[in-house]
Order: sequence, then structure tokens, then C-alpha cells
Amino acid sequence: MPPSSTRPSRGPLRTRRPPGTESSPVPVVPTPARRGRPMLLLLVIAVVAVAAAVGGWLVFSGRDGPADADADTVPRVVERPTPTIRPVDRPATTEFAARLPDEVLQYALASSTPSEDWMGAGALQAYDEEFTDGGSATFVLRAGQWSTPEAAEEALTQFTDGAMRPKDATMPASGPVTVGSSDVGRYVIADAGEGRAMLTWSNTTAVLQLIGPLAEVEAIYREFPV
Repeated sequence: MPPSSTRPSRGPLRTRRPPGTESSPVPVVPTPARRGRPMLLLLVIAVVAVAAAVGGWLVFSGRDGPADADADTVPRVVERPTPTIRPVDRPATTEFAARLPDEVLQYALASSTPSEDWMGAGALQAYDEEFTDGGSATFVLRAGQWSTPEAAEEALTQFTDGAMRPKDATMPASGPVTVGSSDVGRYVIADAGEGRAMLTWSNTTAVLQLIGPLAEVEAIYREFPV
């Protein structure tokens, strides 16, 4: 048979190495790391994290932090009410009458006449006056002057003897009237019926009385200049 033309396989080709180098490993040269982009990414992340932290602090400090504490310490000024109408002229021109106010809070003087009842109780001069806010809210003022503080105290006792304190009053039934550091008289708050209160007080030789809604009477008394 003719010889086959197919040559036997010799396996994969191998590169010859110079003698003495068969066992020496080929050195691997490391590829330099690309540090530029990772560093930039880390910097961006850090900036974003800091900005988020600062923003969060500002938001929460505005709600629950020192900002609220400072806001709570700022006093809130309550505007004092004033009349919307002009007071009438008081007919009496005595020194005592001139000391009586023609405006108290939102109320203005609407009328003033001599008080026959208090004149009959020994007052040297006395007046029945009505104040109004220009609408339906009103209160009555009685004011009189006696000859001595002792006579004024006696009149105060006469006007308030047996009076019952209103159950919803914020003031004690009675107490001292103080000007500066000196007691110049006393007050008595009493139930006047029909949801009204009567607050009577003395100031040396003067005796004054307010009659009106309880809350209004207490507020007017605290603002009254005499």
C-alpha cells in the first residue's frame, strides 16, 4: 500500500528558550492604577454629603433647635384696645371730676350726671357715668369724694356690706389698693346679678364703683387710673 500522505501530529508549537532560562518566571510588570477618576468621585460624594448634612441641620434646627428656643423668649406684645368713638365732654369741672378718665380700654364716656344716691350717703361730690364701646357693650362708673379717708372707708363698707363674690372672678373677694408701695384703700368685688359684677374700691378720700360684665369689670379696674 502506498504510504499515507498524512503526517503525524506533533502537538502544539512551543517556543524554545535559551539554556538556563527554563525555570525563570517571566516578570510581570504591573499596570499603573487609574487614580484620577476615583479621587474625583470621592470628592464629589464628600461635598454632597456635607451639603446634605448642613441642609438637614438648618431644617431641623429651625423646627426643634435653638431657633425655636430663641423665638419662645421673644415677648409677644398684646395691643391695648382703644375707643373707636370720641368721649363726650364731662359737665363737671371740679378737680376731682377732672381726674376721672374719659376713656378706658375700648370704652369712651357716653354720659355723666350727679349721683343723688351717693350725695345722700355723705359724698361731697359724686357722679353716675356710663361708658360705651360704640356698640352694645357698656359699663357704669360711680365716683364720689368724701371728706376724709375714714369717711370713704365707712362709705365703702356701707356699699358692699353682705356682698357675695362672683364665683368666676379671678380676683379675691377683697384686697388692698396699692399705689407704689403704699396701701391707699381696699377693694371689694361682688355679684351684681344677671351676669354682672360690681367692683367697689377706695383711694384715700375717693370711692369708685364699676358695674358691668365680670371679665370687663376686672380688666377695667386694672387699667383704671384713679
